This record gives sequence, C-alpha cells and structure tokens, in this order.
Amino acid sequence: MRSVSFVGRRLWTISLCLGAVASAMVACEERRMPERTIRAVPSRAPAPEATPKQPEIEPKADQARAFASPSASAPATPPATTSAEPSSAVVVEGEAALIVDDLVDVGPAGPATAHERGVVLVTKADDVLVAKRGELASGPNPGRTAITPLDRERKELAPYGRGPAVAGPFAYWVSQGRLVRRRIDGTGSLEVLATDARPSTRVVAAARAGARPFAIYVARPATPEDPPVARMWIEGEKATRTLTPDGAGASSVALADQGTAWMLLSIDGRSGMTPLHRPRFPFNR
Repeated sequence: MRSVSFVGRRLWTISLCLGAVASAMVACEERRMPERTIRAVPSRAPAPEATPKQPEIEPKADQARAFASPSASAPATPPATTSAEPSSAVVVEGEAALIVDDLVDVGPAGPATAHERGVVLVTKADDVLVAKRGELASGPNPGRTAITPLDRERKELAPYGRGPAVAGPFAYWVSQGRLVRRRIDGTGSLEVLATDARPSTRVVAAARAGARPFAIYVARPATPEDPPVARMWIEGEKATRTLTPDGAGASSVALADQGTAWMLLSIDGRSGMTPLHRPRFPFNR
C-alpha cells in the first residue's frame, strides 16, 4: 500500500509540474502576441506643432535708413546719351596708325630694319636704302599704309646679313670687320667707327636729345683663347669702352630704354650655359 501511494504521489507531482509548465508557456505566448501585433502596425509620428509666429517689430528710424536700398538712397543716374555718328567714325582728330594687314613687297632679301620712315636696308657696297612708307592711315575708314618698294637687283644685297641699328639720322652696322655708320637719307660718306668688330654680329645704337649718340657692338677677341666682348663707341671719344666684365664674354647685344638710363643686355652663348650681363648707364655718360 505504501508503494502504491508513493507512486501515486509521484505521478501527481509530475502532473502538477507539467501543468505549471504548460500554463507558463501559454502565458508567455499571450505576452508575445501583443508585441507582434504592435510591430506589424506601422507607427505614426505625431504631427509637428505649429511654431508660434513671432511678432513683427517696427525698425527704428536710424535702422530704416541704414537698411534702405541703394536705389532709394542714391541719386538717380541720368540716362546715357547716344551719339548720332556711327561707332566707326569715333576717331580722334589727328590720330593716325600704321596699317599693313598683309604682306608688302619691300625689295630683294637683305639686312633690313623697320623704322618710322619705312624699312632701312644696307647693301654689300655699304649703301643705305630706305623703302619709304606713305602717309599714316587715319579717318573713319583708314586704309593700308603704302610702302614704296625698292627697285634693286638681288645680287646687291646679302640675304642673311644683320639689319642695321637706326638711331637719329644714322644707320649703324658691321661691315668687313668694322663698325660703320651712314646717314639714312643717302647723303654723306661712310664713317668707320671701330675696326675690331666681329663679323655677322648685331649692333645696337641710341641717340637722345642732350646726350651723345653711342653704338654698342661685339668686338673680336685679342687672342684665339679669349672670348669676344661687348664694346661701346661714343660720339666724340677716341677710344671705345669695354662693357663686358673681366673673364666673361659676349656673343650678342641688346639695348633697353629705362626712361632715365639705358640697360645693356649681352649674352655669352655657350654650349652648356649662357650667362646674361646687364650693365646700366645714364644718358649723360
């Protein structure tokens, strides 16, 4: 009897535990169902509350003046007046220009330099030729500026020579190892200024009121080991001046006007490096 009752109590205990577990599972399932339902329904955010409108504040008198529009405070701009003349006719009286706009025949190929009088050339015989220009173009419809071509034989000029430097009434150039000059109007004879000029090199010259005319050229070296140098010839001086620093050389020269002085630019052409020298000197030297 004791064993039967013990078995009965054990069965009753197991049944009670199973019932409690089942009840707990049902309760958990019931608690989960509302959560699933809530997640399934999309949430709606509450409508934003309307921001209360700020009361408008009347600006003070000084603030109103400070923030006034420029068009209201600035005086009215008078309307632009229109001219009855066409735009092409707006030309300053007396103004003229050099107009070419195309190739112009000057003459046979030779050492040439553009000048205010036209194109200045030198011949193999050391003559100076000028292909004169006509009147400068002006007026409402200016035409081309005329250039009078030279009637010369091709053999009279060297096609690959250096053009002369024109300063004042003279043209300066190198001829047969000499620095020479001649008047561009064709009058006067050839003047030899120096006899040590390097052939086929450039010459620069200048002439200013109140200053003596001068010319700068490339001189031949004294010995084959020495480099050529830049030298200056000045009107009225017996000897030329050497402008290249000691130990340096010069293969070409140029001149720049700086208002109250001149600046000489000379280069020493080399295979690896080309130095540039630029001495400066005033007009009254």
